[in-house]
Amino acid sequence: MFLTGEIPRRTPFEKGDPRLFAEIDGKLIPDPFMDDQSLLIDTPRGLVVLLGCAHSGMINILNYVIEKTGRDRIYAILGGTHLDFASAAQMEETIGTLNKYHVERVGVSHCTGPRAASRLLAEFGDRFFFGSVGESLEF
Repeated sequence: MFLTGEIPRRTPFEKGDPRLFAEIDGKLIPDPFMDDQSLLIDTPRGLVVLLGCAHSGMINILNYVIEKTGRDRIYAILGGTHLDFASAAQMEETIGTLNKYHVERVGVSHCTGPRAASRLLAEFGDRFFFGSVGESLEF
């Protein structure tokens, strides 16, 4: 098991949530959520990535995980994907990358939003699930 720590923001299509702000030095600025991190579990099936809320971008997180672990097999992503505000273009880039990485299971929870969850369900079918209370994932 590993914690990612701070995630570099490198993907051009993943933007911060424009609705969230932080007060720094008495000024409101877009909140960078530099403390966003995820938990990785290295399993025989591949990496399982437990997202907190993915404020740094789900694909930024996956790219960083692959870079740091040297593993390119991601079995499952589970947690908050923070795609509620994502544009159609961002969703397509995200889905394209998930397909490129051959992610076998995508389980979403809070902050994904119904529109993004519906799009992920349409793309991943049986590989998609809602990571709700009581749901289990065997790996």
